[in-house]
Amino acid sequence: MDEQNAQKIMFDYLTRTQVKELIRKGGKDGTNTTSIHYSYKDIHLVRHWHLTLKDVVESPFAFCLGKPVKPRPPATDQPSISNEKTAEGRLERIFWPHVRTALEASHPHLPEGFTKLFCDIGESARRHPAGIPDRAGRETDDIDTEWRINRLPGEVKVSWKWNSDMPTVNSRKTDREYRQVLSQLLFYMKDHMCRWGYIITNKELVCARRQILEDNIIEVADAIPLTYYHQPPYTWSLGPEVNGRYPEAQGELTALLAIWYLHMLASNDSLSDGWFIGWGPKRLENREQDDEGEEEDEWEDETEGEDEGEDTDAEEEAAQAKSLSTTTSTKDVEKQQDWADADAEPVGKSDPENPRLVITLRNVQAKPPKTAIASEDVEQQAQADAKPVGKSKPEKERLIVTLRRSKNSRKKPSNTTSAGKSKRNESSETATTRTSRPKATENSGVTTRSKAKENEKTVPAKHKPKVA
Repeated sequence: MDEQNAQKIMFDYLTRTQVKELIRKGGKDGTNTTSIHYSYKDIHLVRHWHLTLKDVVESPFAFCLGKPVKPRPPATDQPSISNEKTAEGRLERIFWPHVRTALEASHPHLPEGFTKLFCDIGESARRHPAGIPDRAGRETDDIDTEWRINRLPGEVKVSWKWNSDMPTVNSRKTDREYRQVLSQLLFYMKDHMCRWGYIITNKELVCARRQILEDNIIEVADAIPLTYYHQPPYTWSLGPEVNGRYPEAQGELTALLAIWYLHMLASNDSLSDGWFIGWGPKRLENREQDDEGEEEDEWEDETEGEDEGEDTDAEEEAAQAKSLSTTTSTKDVEKQQDWADADAEPVGKSDPENPRLVITLRNVQAKPPKTAIASEDVEQQAQADAKPVGKSKPEKERLIVTLRRSKNSRKKPSNTTSAGKSKRNESSETATTRTSRPKATENSGVTTRSKAKENEKTVPAKHKPKVA
């Protein structure tokens, strides 16, 4: 196999093509994209995906690596970038044309159960109101854009905002930014129900995937530099084909070979190991956007300080209330002490410094000073006000005597003498005689005796004389 034919083999084209380095010129350091729909807190675990050349050469579509391809000439200019937008434009010149060439050469040889995928921008596939990924592995143009599934979403970042070495830095802010980008990619993967995705920067490619029932876990493969390619003295080759695979292949993964492999994986329509994995669980509540840098942590610290300040203010107000209560006059103190000796039930507590001082009594009608009261004190005060007010002993005694007198006046005498009975009968007869005396009227036809009988009926039973 001569050199000219080797350049037309898919494997050689994807491993020997040199990608120009993108040089940073300008650009500001800052944070990555945030949204209420995804957050770095969504990433509970970042698991390693052991992706190697062996996975590629032993895949069901590995035989496509031996098919001929017409290579594109590599870019000769030295492009520069300053932000994500310029990085995406430069990659469209030096990187993505080679990927599209390899995919187009593989389409006629796809095995059964695979669909043609095209490497395109994210807006060429179905869109989500919450955001659109930068890249898409979409289906054919025969389907309308609103129904065109993005089987392989990708995100374009710049290396000074995100890179694969960020987890090695012992910094909370750096780890937060690293997981923030992963949460963005995971959100797009869930939204498009796909298993695979990737992040590409001006320096490297990072492949990712998710598993079923692991909605907050993302698996990340080792980063592959964009400029890494096959060059002497290395001898990379496919080796002999065995049942459509190349078990004796030698070499390493390049960025072009790895991104071609992801597109081929996403072409698989199988429900068991294909691109479709379904939606993740819907978020119960939207998260607010995190502030840039460490503002969120500073806000938490400030909040804790405010809470401590509130506690200090409450203690000061309690001390002021205590000092106000101790300024009660001596006369009031003696009066309160007398009530306390009379078993009056106090509402408040006694002053620990002066046990003789009772701060508040139910008998005291004076208005308390306007001071801030804690919620527990307010509840205790309300419960105390709901209780019936007690009475002192002198008042109780006077009340008992009055009730006894009124009761005795209404009670019938049980043991009375004959003299008392006759005297009561005489008084009753006198009252009856007085009430039975008729009035002189012109038309009166009623006798004195009948009138007296009617009057006797109107007299209460307790005033009627008893017949001996």
